[in-house]
Amino acid sequence: MTGYAANQSRCCELLSFEPPFANAIYANEVHLLSSEAKFACLENRSSPTDTDVTGIELKDRLTSISESIAECYAVRSEALEHAPLRLISTSNDQRQQEEQSFIALTYRWSSPVMLEKSGQYSLPITPEMYAAVKVEVQRDEFGDKPVEGLWIDQICIDQRVEAEKQALIGVMDLLYSSARLVVVVLDGVYLDEAEIQSLLSYGAICDGDGSSINTPCSRQSPAYASTNMHLYTAVEKIVRSPLFSRAWCIQELELSKRNIFLVGATKKERGASCILRFNGTYYKHLLVLYIEVPRSREPYRVRSDFFRAEATGNIIEHMHRLLGQRDLRDYLNSHPTITKFNFPPAFIIQPVGDIFYYSEASGDGLIQDPVVRRLDALKDKLSIVLNIVKNGLVLLRSKLREDTSIDDPDACFEDTCLAHIMIVALASGDPIALCTSGPRLRLSGRNKPSSWLCRPDSRDHGSFAPEPSRIDPNLKFSVDIGPNCEFIDLDLAFPCQPEDRHRASVNDFLTSASQFLSQCLHQDIARDELSILRITDFDSDTAYGLTKELFSNTLACILECGSYWLSKLDARMCGGTNSEAILRALNMISDRVDGRFWFKAQLLENPDVQEAAKKVWGFVAFLITRGLPVAASATSDTSLAEWRPIWFSLPSEDRVLTFAPTEDVELAIPKALLPHAYRELRRCWVVQRKDDSTCLSLQLLGKSRLTGSVNFLENVTSLWPEERARVFQY
Repeated sequence: MTGYAANQSRCCELLSFEPPFANAIYANEVHLLSSEAKFACLENRSSPTDTDVTGIELKDRLTSISESIAECYAVRSEALEHAPLRLISTSNDQRQQEEQSFIALTYRWSSPVMLEKSGQYSLPITPEMYAAVKVEVQRDEFGDKPVEGLWIDQICIDQRVEAEKQALIGVMDLLYSSARLVVVVLDGVYLDEAEIQSLLSYGAICDGDGSSINTPCSRQSPAYASTNMHLYTAVEKIVRSPLFSRAWCIQELELSKRNIFLVGATKKERGASCILRFNGTYYKHLLVLYIEVPRSREPYRVRSDFFRAEATGNIIEHMHRLLGQRDLRDYLNSHPTITKFNFPPAFIIQPVGDIFYYSEASGDGLIQDPVVRRLDALKDKLSIVLNIVKNGLVLLRSKLREDTSIDDPDACFEDTCLAHIMIVALASGDPIALCTSGPRLRLSGRNKPSSWLCRPDSRDHGSFAPEPSRIDPNLKFSVDIGPNCEFIDLDLAFPCQPEDRHRASVNDFLTSASQFLSQCLHQDIARDELSILRITDFDSDTAYGLTKELFSNTLACILECGSYWLSKLDARMCGGTNSEAILRALNMISDRVDGRFWFKAQLLENPDVQEAAKKVWGFVAFLITRGLPVAASATSDTSLAEWRPIWFSLPSEDRVLTFAPTEDVELAIPKALLPHAYRELRRCWVVQRKDDSTCLSLQLLGKSRLTGSVNFLENVTSLWPEERARVFQY
């Protein structure tokens, strides 16, 4: 094999390799490192770290909340002690001493790789790609090259030893974050000659620019990639690689500190195989150019089928989901290489949706039973979430037992894994653990009671910046996730009595709002803002059961709350729009009398008024999507169609808007969520009292968001009654 020695200073280049190629890895090339060498490779982790301390504290707190769940986890330092580190030597001169560093491989698994009787491992990637990977091991950009090995999971983990797999899966984040380099092999992606040339030409522009952050040729009009279609199609092939739908690969990209990407090329040079090689900074530049093309920048919107969406191979959508409302282009342009989200250990829930709902995991390839293998894949996803947030715990996979005899074991075991994540999140102080609002979790089969827990939803996160505040660790919780009865014990505050709440009754405000909505629909104004919830298509909408009545009721409540209430909202309570802009829009389409609004429907022919109407309906839609739970979490007794906006006044004369069903219910806020930092979350629990002589027992009907001024809870929470309550399943 002859390899083209790539220039390290170049961000994109074409490598050429001549046969013959190695088509296997010999067993004597794989060797076990001593404990000292292992810790030297793993960023000198020979002593306890902050994460280990966090793990010990978290395990203790988890035990105080639920002993049965705590039994399924261990502190990561224990797993690390028992995790062997094997490396592959790629040249003879490396076998004389133990390596001091290594590079790791990210690739998409196809079939299991096992040690054959011949003493060889079959390659998990193509021989040409393996040749390109070995070139990366042989060169060093730091001057004095350390002795370096290669780590490939299927070969360096003994797949037949369950205890070894369990230990290494638990510290996978440490492996990939300690690797000097992570090589990303995009097997299955092949670029034609025109696409390769366009990428190389842009690489020359990047090399000449010398900037490590700002993307060359960005923000042009028309967009650079739209006028270079070979570049665009090349990037589209890359971002849609199947690798980006794999949960393990997403984790490995997230954890790595430096990347090199390898892509196959259809071009041949005198019988030699060509591989395109580029670094993480160049990849980031390509993503920026790609999303600037209009058909690549369709606004990311929350879909009603978020919980059961098919896995997607588009890395752009992956980043959109994790960034939420933040602008992806601006985010990428502020980072020197591909995106790194670095979730704090307390913030566990945010990456759950992307790993569980949108990513694939295949489970242990040695498991023959397809059902058991799918359940094993769910354990993989649970471990991946723990790895990404680095909270110091590892899953003891054998302790988390699945039941294949129940109805729909896949869905129930997925819900069990999600329940574990949310209880671990609660123990770590993640406030979102108490605010999830998706479908109810079913932990014991179709005909068993549903859990008081519900699935995380993309709308649960808010837009914490720079990171969330932990729940006060002195607050006490206890949970029971048994087969017959599930509940949580916690302290609740009750902000208002039923008689203090107001709905949009049949009055002038509701009449005015209804007429205004009808005219907007008739004139097809604010099509996008209203079509988000498809309120004109009543039969097809099962996500919310939304009707024109709900929209007009919400707008009427806004009118009743008045301009003073609206002026006190900050942008985070308005979907990123400044409340002053919404006020100006309302003033343009209405008259204000005593601080309240009356619509001037006859002015809708004016384009400026139409734009104002769009802004108002966008605000209404935002309140509804953040205020209503999803339909699947409503009880059989409480149809979501019965939920309506309500508002109540505080002693401070502030007003608060939220959503609740029309029945006789109570509003409660977990004491842990009273601080101002959690104002964006669905912290309003809508509950009903249950007959119980031993304690205050409540049935949770759903969760909503409280919309009020920036500091509307300050100086009033001490006036609210607080009680210890036991909250049961929906």
